[in-house]
Amino acid sequence: MAILIALVVVVLLILGIAYIGRQARQEERAPVEELDRRDINPEQSLLEMCRGDEGRFERLIAQEQELRPKISRKQAVKNALYRLRNLH
Repeated sequence: MAILIALVVVVLLILGIAYIGRQARQEERAPVEELDRRDINPEQSLLEMCRGDEGRFERLIAQEQELRPKISRKQAVKNALYRLRNLH
């Protein structure tokens, strides 16, 4: 009986570790996989949404990079665009 319990615990740990790893990989890409086709230059679109406020523009990018340190600047810009368009 103790062996069965130990086996169940090990399987649950393995599944938990796999799930956490998958979530981490998804968060690197989230929340944006693709933007509207009109966003040929996402940085310019974000700057326009910030009404030319370069300080706000950089803060939004920095915030996205703090949330997901492994993402590129380009992906951080896309994520910031997504948040501005869909969450505010």
